[in-house]
Amino acid sequence: MNPIILYTITKKYFSVSMFSLLAQKPHRLGGADGSKTDKLRAYDSLSSNFLKLLLSIRCPLLFFCLLIFCQVRGQSDRNSAMQSLGIGDTIPNLLWNMPLQIIDHQHENEAITLNDYRDKKVIVLDFWNTWCGSCITGIKHSGELSSELKSHIAIIPITEQRRDEIEKFKSQNSTIKNTTLNLVTDGKNIARYFPHELVPHVVFIKNSKVVHIGGYESLSEQNIQMILANEEDKLLYVKNDKAIQKSLLESIDTNSRLMYTIVGSYRKDILPSEIKMIDTLKSYSQLSLFNFSIKELLEYAFKLPSISTNRFNLMKTRLTIGDISYHKSMGDKIVWLSKNALCFEERVPSKISDLEFRSTVLTELSRYLNVDISFGPSKVKVYEIIRNSKSNNPPKEGKYIQLYYLIDAYNRLPNHIPILDNEQISKKVYVPKRTLSDLNSEELIGLIKESGCQLIATEARINTIKITDR
Repeated sequence: MNPIILYTITKKYFSVSMFSLLAQKPHRLGGADGSKTDKLRAYDSLSSNFLKLLLSIRCPLLFFCLLIFCQVRGQSDRNSAMQSLGIGDTIPNLLWNMPLQIIDHQHENEAITLNDYRDKKVIVLDFWNTWCGSCITGIKHSGELSSELKSHIAIIPITEQRRDEIEKFKSQNSTIKNTTLNLVTDGKNIARYFPHELVPHVVFIKNSKVVHIGGYESLSEQNIQMILANEEDKLLYVKNDKAIQKSLLESIDTNSRLMYTIVGSYRKDILPSEIKMIDTLKSYSQLSLFNFSIKELLEYAFKLPSISTNRFNLMKTRLTIGDISYHKSMGDKIVWLSKNALCFEERVPSKISDLEFRSTVLTELSRYLNVDISFGPSKVKVYEIIRNSKSNNPPKEGKYIQLYYLIDAYNRLPNHIPILDNEQISKKVYVPKRTLSDLNSEELIGLIKESGCQLIATEARINTIKITDR
């Protein structure tokens, strides 16, 4: 074979392995990291000497064995560098020392590495982007957590967006402007180690291993304390963006024309979600409702908009409002979901109508809970709102809201007696603007009365969902 051809082929394959080696072990001439020029100079020297050795080999079989070894080694190095990490995996040295470009709020540094935080008990990588509202809220919360637990944890927000995008966004957003956390930008390389489809995507590293992956809900002091105490297995939510693609019946051959309906309890690997798929080849439709409350399942079954919890008639059932619907007064939502949420999935012939689809939800939920469920008018106790005064001063812009919002906030609470406003009085009366989500039912009733309106206890026939034990 022509020596020039041999040289060209060998250099093509050998360069993969040699350059990968140099990338992992910087040349001493370049200092701690090695400059790009030094690495290339070292590469040319090493490759030239090795190629001379290869060309001096007279045995074609030995030559091609070495050639194949170089090709396989190079491919192995690339695969190793790009390997994604999951819970239980060890952080490779290449990742520990990967330079991460930052917008530093404390120093003039332009880059950090994970190795800078190796003295912390837990390192948290919070992947985010500028169009994710919960991500921004999470960064604010992370800053507070970092201040409280700074001796134990380091929280590093990471975005794949460019530095100039984040600098511009920072000038417009007070949370990003005021955070004391180092914001990593241009983070595509580190993101490849932790592939995800949804943000926030939060990775917890402890003792050089990935110990937990979660979302915004995972960034709580309670969860971090559990991780510090080696109790991460007790966490109620593990983020897995691929889980939504899995059927509840993974163990069954779903490639066959299988029709089924199943009701199950909470799944910790997925957030509340509704998925509907249609397979035209196999002529079936599939509906999956993951981690829904009983109230949400019934709203779907009866095709209702969001219905107030005080429209549930629970006089003849063991179930309580706290069993069928969540409210923030009940504590942590993930804890509540883990105890009360249900999953429903059905696969039926595609010719089935939407009404039949929803009817199946109701039938199977009734069977699962061992109750009878109906929707229709019932005579119940209510408060009817009347107006004491006809006067109505025009509201001052931005400082007043309609009384309607107070009544709506009250009816969303787990109360027993609903407020009716058949004459739409609440949309004609204005009250001072305030934060309603922190008020209880007694406080809201007090504000309604202060507005010049009166609540009269009476009875009325209104549509309710009636649940009765079998």
